[in-house]
Amino acid sequence: MGYLVAVCTGRRATVKRCKARGYLELEVGVRGDQGSGEVSLLAMEQIERANRQLGLAAAPGSFGEHLTVAGIDLRALSIRTLLRIGDTTVLQIVRRGIPPGSYVAYSYQGYPLLAVHGVFCQILRGGHVEKGDAVEVIESAP
Repeated sequence: MGYLVAVCTGRRATVKRCKARGYLELEVGVRGDQGSGEVSLLAMEQIERANRQLGLAAAPGSFGEHLTVAGIDLRALSIRTLLRIGDTTVLQIVRRGIPPGSYVAYSYQGYPLLAVHGVFCQILRGGHVEKGDAVEVIESAP
């Protein structure tokens, strides 16, 4: 089981501003974000690795992700896997990364970490989420 590090909002394909809590809304995404209705997740461990290996000073939101999580290996999860954040919010992984050349692919100082290591989810059950909420797999896809 992992936990939520930050909720990040802002304009599309930019560094996002992070806060301690937010609301995930069906067909909207993170309330207050200029997004597409999907929610992107990136592991804090990937951000920390990039900082060490590439000499960056990236923080949650730097790569344009909506939710920064820790303690859960997003790369090991399959498409259609269900995740619960907190007590009520449920997401389903619908795709991994962003296709190369996509107009929404965003890179921080030239490094497209979200496009390579992020996952994108559909909101199945919306609700409030906040920093420290548990992030757990509730159903793994085959």
